[in-house]
Amino acid sequence: MNAMASKGIKRAVPTPESWPVMSVPYLLRLDELNVQYVGSYPAGEYWLSKNLRAIHGTTVRSGGSTASAYVNKNPHISTIFGHAHRQEMQYKTVHDQDGPIRSVSASPGCLCRVDGAVPSYGSGLNEQGRPVKHWEDWQQGIMLAWIREDGHFILQPIHILDGWTVHEGKEFTAN
Repeated sequence: MNAMASKGIKRAVPTPESWPVMSVPYLLRLDELNVQYVGSYPAGEYWLSKNLRAIHGTTVRSGGSTASAYVNKNPHISTIFGHAHRQEMQYKTVHDQDGPIRSVSASPGCLCRVDGAVPSYGSGLNEQGRPVKHWEDWQQGIMLAWIREDGHFILQPIHILDGWTVHEGKEFTAN
């Protein structure tokens, strides 16, 4: 927003598919890391299968489950969402004339700091302009999606606690 004049600037002799210099994919070198970037925040979405999508999201329920809001709004679509920074999972089963429609809405949590350093509704700065310690109702985590060729899937949340987690019996610690 503050540098709109730089929007779209590319390197000399750019390739048609190259990212603008002042873009997230270019600055983070996502192509070199083989990361598929999905932009268009907040409307961007990526379909992992016919009935499973990943979105950033725009909904947050501070006093309740954001996952239940998504699953109740679209009970025929499963959604992995961010935005809430909490680790949540809510399942729902409805049916039509062909039988059950099973869906899930889930948030993996976040990979950011949860101690007030990341600006939020509840964060603040002290007189020196430094973040005040304030523990958010956020959880750090990631999520694995196991998807079969027929579109069926299983979501597996992995909780991270103070830089430590366990997956399949193996411990992982942040440096």
